[in-house]
Amino acid sequence: MPRESMVEGMTRPRHTPETTRLALALLAVAAVLALACTARARGLLLNSVELAAGAAAIALPAGIVWGLALGKAVFPGRRLLAAVTVAALFVPLQVYAAAWQTLLGFDGWTTGGGPGDPWLDGLAGAIWVHGWAAAPWVAVLITWSLEAVERRLEEESLLDATAARVLVRVSLRRAAGGVLAAAVTVFALCAAEIGVTDLFRVRTFAEEVYTQAALGSLSGGAMPADDAAALREARDLTAGTLAHWLLGGAVLLLAAPLVPRPAEADSEAGWRLTPRSSPKLNAALAAAAALLTAVAVVAPALGLAWKAGLSTARTAQGATAAWSLAKCLRMTGRAPLEHGRELLWSLGVAALAAAAVMIVSVVVASWGRRSRGARLTAGAVAAAALAVPGPLVGVGVILLLAHGVDSPWHWLTPMYDRTVAAPALVQAIRALPLAGLVVWTQLASVPQGLLDAAASEGAGPWSRWVRIALPLRAPGLAAACAVALVLAVGEVSATLLVYPPGVTPLSVRISQLLHYGVDDRVAALSLALLLGTVALGTAASFALAIWQDRRLKKNHDRHADRAPLG
Repeated sequence: MPRESMVEGMTRPRHTPETTRLALALLAVAAVLALACTARARGLLLNSVELAAGAAAIALPAGIVWGLALGKAVFPGRRLLAAVTVAALFVPLQVYAAAWQTLLGFDGWTTGGGPGDPWLDGLAGAIWVHGWAAAPWVAVLITWSLEAVERRLEEESLLDATAARVLVRVSLRRAAGGVLAAAVTVFALCAAEIGVTDLFRVRTFAEEVYTQAALGSLSGGAMPADDAAALREARDLTAGTLAHWLLGGAVLLLAAPLVPRPAEADSEAGWRLTPRSSPKLNAALAAAAALLTAVAVVAPALGLAWKAGLSTARTAQGATAAWSLAKCLRMTGRAPLEHGRELLWSLGVAALAAAAVMIVSVVVASWGRRSRGARLTAGAVAAAALAVPGPLVGVGVILLLAHGVDSPWHWLTPMYDRTVAAPALVQAIRALPLAGLVVWTQLASVPQGLLDAAASEGAGPWSRWVRIALPLRAPGLAAACAVALVLAVGEVSATLLVYPPGVTPLSVRISQLLHYGVDDRVAALSLALLLGTVALGTAASFALAIWQDRRLKKNHDRHADRAPLG
C-alpha cells in the first residue's frame, strides 16, 4: 500500500475554538505579567521577545513553505526529506551555533578562515541561529496541520479555483491553528534557551537568570541591600517565570492536538498535488523543500566540514589556508574517541533521564485516562518544564538537593555533588514535555474496549497495561524514549549549573569550547554530532514508517477479509 501521508493511518488532529481562545488568553495574561515587572526585568523580557520575534520572522515563512512541500507535494525523495526534517529537530542547539559560526562568524568562511568582521554577531547572530534551528519545528507542525484538512473540502474547491489558490485559501486557512502553534512554539524555544544567547552576548531573561544564579539576584550586581529591592527582585522573578509558564501552556494547548495518534484502521489520505495535475507548482514546492533542507541542515554540515579540514601553513609570502578532505575525515572520525569520556557521561546521564521520563509519562498517561484532574496537573507541569528558562530549572534543583550541614535535609547534599542525580533530574525535566506528549498520544489512543475486554477476562490493571497497552504501542513508545534520550544529551541551559566535579557532559564541553572560537577540533566534534543525530533520526523515522506501513497493510487485509462477498 503506498504511503501518501506522513501520518497516514493516524487519526486526524483537530483544533477547537475554545482551545485557541484559551491559548490566546494565556498569552495575554503573560504579556500583562511582563508589563508588571520593573524596567530592568521588562527590558530583559523585551529582549527575549525581540529575539523570538526575529527568529519567527525567519522560521515561519521558511517552515510554512517547507511544510507545504512535505504535506501537499509529490516528488522523488519526499519521504527522505521528511525524515531528515524530523531528525533535524533533535540536533543540539550549540551544534547549530558552531556550524553557523564556521560559515558567518568571526573566523568563518566569509572572512576567509581568519579574523575579520563577522556577519553574525550580537542579537542578529542569535536570531539567525535560532530562526534556522526552529524552521524544522515549524515545518513539522505545518505538515501535521495540513494532514488534518478535509480532503473533500479541498477537492470541491478545485472545481472553482486553481491548485495554488486552494493551497492558500483553503489548506493554509484550515491549518491556521498549526501556524499559530508554530509561532508560539518558536517563542517558547527561544525564551527558555541560553546556549546561543550566551555565545552572542545577548541579555535575555533566561540569560540573566543563568548569569545571576550564583548571586541569587536579577539586579546585575550584588544582592539587594534592602528589603524593598529584594521584594522587587522576587516579584520580577516570579512574574517572569509565570509569563514563561503561561507561554508553555499556550504551546501545549495549540500543539498537542496536532500530534498524530495511531488509529486501528487506515484513514483517508489527504489531497496532494501531482506532477501531472499541477506540474509547475509541484516542482516549485519540491525545489523549495530541497533548498530549505540544504540551508537548514546541509549548509551547517558543510561549514563544519570546511572548518574541520582547514589547515594553515606559514610560507615566505605569509600564512596560507588550504582545505583537506583527508584531514576532515580524520578529525571527524577521531572526535568521538577524543571526547569519549564526555560522550559516555552524556549517554549515561541521558539514559537515566530518559528512563525517568518514560516511567513518569506512562504512569501519568494511564492515570490521565481516568482523571481530568490528572490531565490538568500533567499539562501544568509540562507547560512549566517546556517554557520556564532552563537556568531556572537548574536553580530549582540546586535548592532541592544542596543543603547546609545544619539543615534537616543535609542528607540530600551528596546526591547533588557526588552523584549524577542533579544533571539527570534537570535533563528529565527538560525532556519531559515533548517525550511525554508522544507517550500521552500513543497511550490515549489505546481502545478502551480492548482494555475492558481484558478486564472481563480477569486481567488486573497491571496486566492490562503491561501485556496489552504497552506492547500495542511499543514502536511509538520506543520513539518517545529516543526523543527523551536525544533531548537529554543536547540539554545545556540547566546542566551547566548542576553537573558535579569530574563529570562534564558533551553538551557542556561544546558550550565551553565555543567561547574560545570554533577551531578544527570543535568543528569536527560538532560535525560528528550533527551527522550522527541526523543519520540516527532519519533511520528511526524510516523504521517507524515501515512498521506503520506494515500495520496498515495488515489492518487493510483484515478488513478486506471481513467484508461481505458480492
